[in-house]
Amino acid sequence: MDYSLGWDYLSRDWGETLKQSLFYFIINFLPVIGSLIGTGWMLRIIRQGISKKKGVPEVFKNVGDELIEGLKYTALVIIWTLPLIIITLLYIFTPSVTYSNQYIIILSIIFIILIVAYLLLLPLQTCLYAKSRSMGDFFKLRRVFKILSKNLGSYLVLLIVSFAYMILGFIPVIGSGMSLLAVNKLLGSWIAEKSK
Repeated sequence: MDYSLGWDYLSRDWGETLKQSLFYFIINFLPVIGSLIGTGWMLRIIRQGISKKKGVPEVFKNVGDELIEGLKYTALVIIWTLPLIIITLLYIFTPSVTYSNQYIIILSIIFIILIVAYLLLLPLQTCLYAKSRSMGDFFKLRRVFKILSKNLGSYLVLLIVSFAYMILGFIPVIGSGMSLLAVNKLLGSWIAEKSK
């Protein structure tokens, strides 16, 4: 796996990369809808990585489709992360005087386990959903664990490189779009190679 693929993808056509990154920045000013369209665009980038298509996808090309895809994916993530949401709400709304040390420790351990699980599993679940557009594929955990068990070392390297690409997000205006392009192109390419 060539982990420089994300950078190669950005630098193949800087004009288009910068233009679409700017559009992504602009669309996020739309409350809720902009975020959903951006999420749909993210899924399209992953699909391009899986299918090995070249070129940066246009943010405004299929806004309706991307809005629907973003909405479906967001619903899936909310359902999947419901245990974490519940534990967070318990922390917030349970009066501190009712906490015992044991209660805090148990909640903290469960919270940490869930965070680690989501960090490991969610990117792969996202790829499976992006590839098929089937909501059922998002929950195919047996397939996710199979891919993960065979490629754990490579996957951990992928996550580390992805976090490095996320540094691009600190660039004003265009950084978030560039980061999204690099990370998700790399992720789609990785899943295409490792899930054969």
